[in-house]
Amino acid sequence: MAIAVDLTSSTTGANVTSVTAQHICTGTATNGILIIAVQSSDGTAAERIISTVTHNDETCSHLAADSDDGTSLRTEIWYRLNPTAGGTPSIIVTAAGKCTDLSYGAISLTGVNSASAPAELQAGSGSSTAPSISITTVGTSSYAIDSMAIAEATGTTIAAVHTAIHKTDVGADVHGSQYVDAGGAGAQTMNYTDSSPSASWVMYAVAVQVASAGP
Repeated sequence: MAIAVDLTSSTTGANVTSVTAQHICTGTATNGILIIAVQSSDGTAAERIISTVTHNDETCSHLAADSDDGTSLRTEIWYRLNPTAGGTPSIIVTAAGKCTDLSYGAISLTGVNSASAPAELQAGSGSSTAPSISITTVGTSSYAIDSMAIAEATGTTIAAVHTAIHKTDVGADVHGSQYVDAGGAGAQTMNYTDSSPSASWVMYAVAVQVASAGP
């Protein structure tokens, strides 16, 4: 069995408490996962915390979150194992308060180990021209997905070796997410390049493993 991308989706909103977009999974009811990479920008820390994420009116689970070294950026990772396939479902991301900017990029994958939540996680934050973190993957095959927000960026671009789920210039900040086939066990760099001067940023990455071949 091999991991395969089922679908990606994304959306963004300004001065909102929630954002939503359609995400119709196919073939994910077994050995499937939906990863939602959320980014929020707001000067009030309590308002940019994500309260709930749903897909097809089913609750997704919170996996990880981190904030930048400054005062306005947050990234979170949410997921749902074996998400419902078919129909006309949407993802709804709801924050604790009204955010200056709220975005997400979502990816559904097939052929993954869906017996439990992903265990490989890595956070990072700093102030530089090139946001970058390294996540250690395990097993014979894996995909890595990240969630990134950077302040005062005017030209953030996805590193060429990765595939963008979304990159949204939301004014003073840029929100983005990407994925890569990380192959077997080892260190996988998740990075972006930024043409603006050094700026505050935050990232979170998760790795998902291939499903067992079975007996």
